[in-house]
Amino acid sequence: MHEAVLGALAGIPSLSESQLSGVITTLATMRPHLLRQVALRDDLTDETRLRLVEVAEGYLVVDLLELLPADPGLIDAAARHQRELPGLIGLCGKRGWDGKAIELAGGVEAAEVGSVATRWSRAVDSELPEPLVVALVNSALTDRGEPPELEGLNRWEHNRLMERFRTEREQRERAAWSLLEERPAVWRVLAAGPHGETVRRMLLERAGTLSDELLMACLPVVTRDFGAGGKYVQGIRLQSAADHVRRWPRLRQIAAVPLAEFVRDVVAGGWEPVSRYSGPNWDDIAALAELTDDGDLLRSVVVSVRESCRGSDRDRALSTKDADVRAGAIELLVANSRTPRDVLLDLVPLLDEPSLVAVERRGEDELNSASRSRREQLARLAQTKKPPLIRVPTDAELAGEQDPAAILTGHLRNLRGRAAQRDLTTAGLLQSRYSTPELLRALPARQVLDSPGQVKQVAKMIAEVCGDDEKSWLSLASVSDENISRTLAFGKWLDGLK
Repeated sequence: MHEAVLGALAGIPSLSESQLSGVITTLATMRPHLLRQVALRDDLTDETRLRLVEVAEGYLVVDLLELLPADPGLIDAAARHQRELPGLIGLCGKRGWDGKAIELAGGVEAAEVGSVATRWSRAVDSELPEPLVVALVNSALTDRGEPPELEGLNRWEHNRLMERFRTEREQRERAAWSLLEERPAVWRVLAAGPHGETVRRMLLERAGTLSDELLMACLPVVTRDFGAGGKYVQGIRLQSAADHVRRWPRLRQIAAVPLAEFVRDVVAGGWEPVSRYSGPNWDDIAALAELTDDGDLLRSVVVSVRESCRGSDRDRALSTKDADVRAGAIELLVANSRTPRDVLLDLVPLLDEPSLVAVERRGEDELNSASRSRREQLARLAQTKKPPLIRVPTDAELAGEQDPAAILTGHLRNLRGRAAQRDLTTAGLLQSRYSTPELLRALPARQVLDSPGQVKQVAKMIAEVCGDDEKSWLSLASVSDENISRTLAFGKWLDGLK
């Protein structure tokens, strides 16, 4: 049907209510934009206006409402049928219906939050009012998904489901924070609201500054109980609390009493500094050292660590894979002035190099002196355990030998030794005038090509390999040090030119 005919239908005067309803249905299906003409008619009843709003496409509904007489009931109908909430909230702001805007905000999803702020600013030319911000944040943080059915899921399906929930939660929190970040005036209200725990955690993790009052309001997040889980969960509680205290050091002063009670609760819950099966819980110990001023507790922790380092579990207690974590925990124990120095002095002779360095970063004279003595002892022990390096004979020493090249060839086996031995052997062979092409082929290509003592012999070997082959010479021209592996033998490199 030609659009002009449909336009004429929209403007026919003196239509009955049934005819108007039919016109509205027809236009909504065939030419929705012509519904704007219907909205301008002066013979619309409450019922036809309601019908107009109910059948209109979402992108049209706000335009139609702006053409119709102001009626909160039509806003409600549009919200029920079209869910064009950002535009409807903006229209409420334009008409001064803040209460209705707040009511509609309760249905806004996280993905719509940014659009609400934009539409409000465009309609009202002002910031969102604080009560509306509160309503939007609470709505954005609401999980509207159906409760999952976990029974019958295998491990992979369960993990995928948990990952999806985590992603959705992060999306909700990002949307909420986009409103919260620049509006600290509403933080306190939201921290005490229905999503208070989430808001408090977001503030602790994301806010740049917090007042003492708000920090104390957020303290339940710092000291929260994770529920069932025994000793393992107590360690997680310690580490989580320490993360927050590290970000907000003022908590050590303003929340000293609650933090002390929290640490006592963790210990009473079964936490132990040393696990029977895995040795010292270094991450937990580091967290405890940041949280407590209880000298007796710190003493018992250091004593437990010391006994673990002395006993049959010493190798596990001083595992090299935990060296950095262990050093961090030791440093924090030393940095805590309430950690008794006598037990630390007893622990120092049992520590490894990284932990001793950590002691000296924070320790006092006596501790540092003990640490330095222990490091010197470790250095001496290391020297006695290392086999001596075998040097390549000098040319003067080889001059009287019947077959210098054979003697040098015997040193090639030392290239399989530790790094210091490999470097010493390579340097010695490259410095010798008795080194043969066969010897050079066994050495690292980068060092052979950089050796001033073998320039002529290396050049001759390259020329012989490339010969009259233009591709070989082009390959040579493209060579750079960065393209040569440090472990590639010179012989292999030469073969690659062919």
